[in-house]
Amino acid sequence: MLLTHNDKNRVGKMDKSTLKAVVLLVIATMCWGGNITLGRAISADVPPFGLTFWRWTIVTTLLIAFNFALFLRQRHLLRAHWKLIALVALTGVCIYPAFQFYALRNTSAINAALFVAISPVIVPILATPILGTKVRALEILGIAISTVGILVVICRGDLQTLLKLSFSWGDLLMLCCTFCWSAYTVLLKRVPDDIAPMMLFASTTALAALFVLPLYTWEATFVRPITLNGLTLFSLGYTAVFASLIGYFCFGLGVKELGPNTGGLFIHLVPIFTTIFAIALLGESLHTFHLFGVAAIASGLVLSTWAARRSVQTPTTQPAEQK
Repeated sequence: MLLTHNDKNRVGKMDKSTLKAVVLLVIATMCWGGNITLGRAISADVPPFGLTFWRWTIVTTLLIAFNFALFLRQRHLLRAHWKLIALVALTGVCIYPAFQFYALRNTSAINAALFVAISPVIVPILATPILGTKVRALEILGIAISTVGILVVICRGDLQTLLKLSFSWGDLLMLCCTFCWSAYTVLLKRVPDDIAPMMLFASTTALAALFVLPLYTWEATFVRPITLNGLTLFSLGYTAVFASLIGYFCFGLGVKELGPNTGGLFIHLVPIFTTIFAIALLGESLHTFHLFGVAAIASGLVLSTWAARRSVQTPTTQPAEQK
């Protein structure tokens, strides 16, 4: 079969859009890797629900202030799809970040990374009934290879580490967070394309701040209020700009382009970036298992992305003799 000039242009455009989506997803996971590193450092000093409430309040204010005209134009779309938008906000923007910070107070870094690694396995399971998508054999292979890579990094090259793991209530929270994040990844694909990404993000962050407000009120009343100091301001700045504005926006665009099965697999890069930051900032050592794990994860991501794009039907022309 022959491709016309226009078909070739469409294929070239598709390749560029795929590369753009990959870059966006890498940027998002890099921001979140830094966020987990920050979460470990501040877990005992900054209240998680207070941080989450003010993080989303700041982000919502900035988004609406700079996109107010767009918000007015699309308010009818937001009203029409408010149930889906509320579910997206609850799963990925409220529960996941708020309880992840809370869980980090009662779970080890290894356990937290292990639960992060489960997400790409859950996403295809949820995508099948919600989106009606089928998981391709090459995608399964890509997920398997990437999962092996992340497990190697988590257990530091010693499989006995996984056998010695013990679990706590913090791990149950991380499991809940992982399930919610997987659902969020799938639900993003159901959001109509007519809703501008900026408006989707602004509406979900506004709802997330509203959802977490009761938890923040309880925390400030019975546990401890959030206090303004250097650490709190730095935490709010990083979570608002990098982990929120940049991270969520890039992830949403990447998943829209590649789909939840492939886009969700990039979450495996979060522990890798966390490890890199720990080596660079905390003086941890680089080992051979780090390199093996990164190579396996990269191979799995490339294979899964290629499989997803290979399944896209390429327009063809009729044979020359039929023209």
